[in-house]
Amino acid sequence: MTIKSYKDASYNAAKAGDTVADSAKFIFDNCPTFLDSPPDDVMAEIVDGIMLRYSERHPAQTYLRVDGNLVLCKGKVAEKGEKVEVNIFSVMAYSQQQHGQMKNTDPLLHGIHSKWRTAFNKYKGNVLGAIRKAIKQLIDPTERTRAATADFAVWVISEMDEIKTRCKNAKARGDATADLALLDRQIKAFFAVK
Repeated sequence: MTIKSYKDASYNAAKAGDTVADSAKFIFDNCPTFLDSPPDDVMAEIVDGIMLRYSERHPAQTYLRVDGNLVLCKGKVAEKGEKVEVNIFSVMAYSQQQHGQMKNTDPLLHGIHSKWRTAFNKYKGNVLGAIRKAIKQLIDPTERTRAATADFAVWVISEMDEIKTRCKNAKARGDATADLALLDRQIKAFFAVK
């Protein structure tokens, strides 16, 4: 799509918004539980559609193994060697565990796949976010039920639990600043103030 003017740009933006709204309506009409708990088969089909669009915007790339390196091929490749085609379908065909194992078996390809996976996951998150936002706008405000707000004291306790969990995760990642014993003393001191 070539945009030649501000008018073209705004028209295309409005059209894209309409497309998202129409798509959200279809999804919500056929899967009213989408916001809370979409069935796995529905979610898989939606992700397939996002992946298809991603592949249109990010075509396959071909690499050639040369002297232990993976070199991106541009144009016709005259050199002999193993050709490796990378596209979003081949990248996401690996489970998270298989992708992790590739770090040991083929670190160069793992690095390339990691970039694709990260970019696609961000793209997918943005698309799903836009769909969810459009669905929320479809729902009549009188149909929306707001959960009761927890007491402040209950909220503080749940936040402290979250802080402990984050500290444990940071410690597991090797963060030297994550000291669970110190955190426990700080939390006790926090609750001791009356």
